Amino acid sequence: MYYRLAAIIAALSLVVCANLALADDGEVMVFQNVQVLTMTEAGAIANATVTVDGDRIVSVVEGAGDVPDGARLIDGAGKTLMPGLADMHIHYSLEHRGVLYLANSVTAVRNLSGSAQRLILDAAAKRGDVLGPHIYTSGPLMDGPDPIWGERSIKLTTPEQAIGAVESQRSTGYRAVKLYEGLTPEIYAAAVQAAKDRDMQVWTHVPDGMSVEEVIGFGVDSIEHFEGVSTAASDVPEDAGYMTRWANADHERLQ
Repeated sequence: MYYRLAAIIAALSLVVCANLALADDGEVMVFQNVQVLTMTEAGAIANATVTVDGDRIVSVVEGAGDVPDGARLIDGAGKTLMPGLADMHIHYSLEHRGVLYLANSVTAVRNLSGSAQRLILDAAAKRGDVLGPHIYTSGPLMDGPDPIWGERSIKLTTPEQAIGAVESQRSTGYRAVKLYEGLTPEIYAAAVQAAKDRDMQVWTHVPDGMSVEEVIGFGVDSIEHFEGVSTAASDVPEDAGYMTRWANADHERLQ
């Protein structure tokens, strides 16, 4: 599977730091006297030495560690190193926000409803031309004949259009499609199958004419906002409201 978002540890970030410490290609940095959050059952390492060579974490050693000749030393006393975080649902808008993600330890984002500009921005960040996280993005969202977001959406009225739209997004460089609420079951099925045939992920809302169980049956990769789940897990009428349905959800049906 192309996306292994849960496994992304793209870079180390100083959580409490006024300035970003960025390494040039080939530069070796050594963080000393720093706490490390391992994100494992082992917990935190209270005092560690971490060596980073370019964009690779070479070693994490408890206590004092060896310092390569010419390495850039960073005193991490009172600070914490941790794996980069991944924000799994964003709508990336302004380029300058990239540095804000990094400053808050977010090194990868999943952008739902993208554009060619997002692909360009991701490539620039990977080259080091701009500061920003890695951007895993779908193409522009695909909706039915009366799209909620107007011209920001791709309007689909036939299964053939859905297949063509998926093919176009794949050839542009997207690795996921975003399916929206106005798609008919027939068009939805065509879009999902076209994406699977092209090794693309499917990120989706639950279409108005379908249930969450039907959408799950297609084997989609994610259902955004838990749409349809509260309805499926509760006997409260649909018009009772979102929060009321969740408050009355049957937990056994959620498992």
